Amino acid sequence: MATLGATAAQRGLYANSLNLPESHDLENPPPSTSRFIPLIGFTVDLEKVGAANVSRYAMVAYDDVYSIEYFNRRLRPYWRRDNKTGAEELLKIGARDFASLKERCEKFDAELTADLQLMKAMLRPVMEYAKSPRWRFPFAPHDLGTYPLANGQVYGGGEETEDRQMPVEESGNMIILLAALAEAEGNADFSKQYWPLLQKWAAYLKDKGLDPDNQLCTDDFAGHLAHNTNLSIKAIVALDAYARLADTLGQKNDATSYHKLAKQMATQWAKMADDGDHYRLAFDKPDTWSQKYNLVWDKLLKLNLFAPEVARKEIAYYKRMQNAFGLPLDNRSTYTKLDWILWTATLADTATDFTALADPAFKFADESPTRVPLSDWYWTQDGKQRGFQARSVVGGLYIKMLEDQQRWQRWAGQAK
Repeated sequence: MATLGATAAQRGLYANSLNLPESHDLENPPPSTSRFIPLIGFTVDLEKVGAANVSRYAMVAYDDVYSIEYFNRRLRPYWRRDNKTGAEELLKIGARDFASLKERCEKFDAELTADLQLMKAMLRPVMEYAKSPRWRFPFAPHDLGTYPLANGQVYGGGEETEDRQMPVEESGNMIILLAALAEAEGNADFSKQYWPLLQKWAAYLKDKGLDPDNQLCTDDFAGHLAHNTNLSIKAIVALDAYARLADTLGQKNDATSYHKLAKQMATQWAKMADDGDHYRLAFDKPDTWSQKYNLVWDKLLKLNLFAPEVARKEIAYYKRMQNAFGLPLDNRSTYTKLDWILWTATLADTATDFTALADPAFKFADESPTRVPLSDWYWTQDGKQRGFQARSVVGGLYIKMLEDQQRWQRWAGQAK
């Protein structure tokens, strides 16, 4: 038996009587409140309870007809790719293949099969958009739209103005991701087709990256910040990542000049950001600090731009500054980002230091009083959610795996 449209208030009645309430699926839903959240309920008879395990399953499906728009072209859901016509057919196939699908899912979970072609699938639409006439800025775009409408950037100034953009952040992101892809594949063929774009973005970072002006970074909830030292690290690392791509593609002049520039900038950075026993949040703000999570790519890509003592000094300081549920993002607030903690912890030279920073983050995930799909933005003093939940950025929690070359090469090999 099943019911649609039951409410949280009726759930208690079922727990006492084992009788499902009448279905209200054809009625207008009541206003959504904590007491009147619509629910789907079903009962199943497990028959006589014995020593052997017994399992049952329920199937639920919905049809969104069109899933996304890609530059105003409406695209069907992926499951319709073989000319499937409706959710009923999908349910029948799901029931037919349940055992094999369950086995495949369990295998996927166990092995964490990471197909790096998915990285290209994420990069290509952004690169194609950036090289189109619609994108006229000298830096990388922030987005393709708001899901499910991938019809062009909507964040900040969109396609119209540079106001409220993330020029250093996104240009650095794209170059670093392309360098990571080249490292995994052993070639830079994917980057070659977009080389004029990368040249433009590298030139922008050369001009604006060392001491960024008042602009947003990916932590946009913290607002604009000029002279952001962590953002500067991203630009410096991206410039050397560009140099490595250039070298791989035979662009020797660019490779030599940009590598030299990145090394010089890293040396300058250490002097400009120094604040005694740690490094500053912003170059012009003494007695401040922040997580330097962007430094992780210097380590993972083995660029060796920054002296080892930079990370060591930061890690020692972070261990003193963290709270019960983790290390704050910076000195401006006690909230943090879960993914950045794991990036920052990966800077540690020893397993002991990594664990010292990672354990409080695990404590948050395990003990947070806010029981929602995993949040990546929370308060470090009490573990309560600050905002965000169930976001794809938590994929960044796996970053420690990239430090072990044999491990990531095993996954890269599976992708082939």
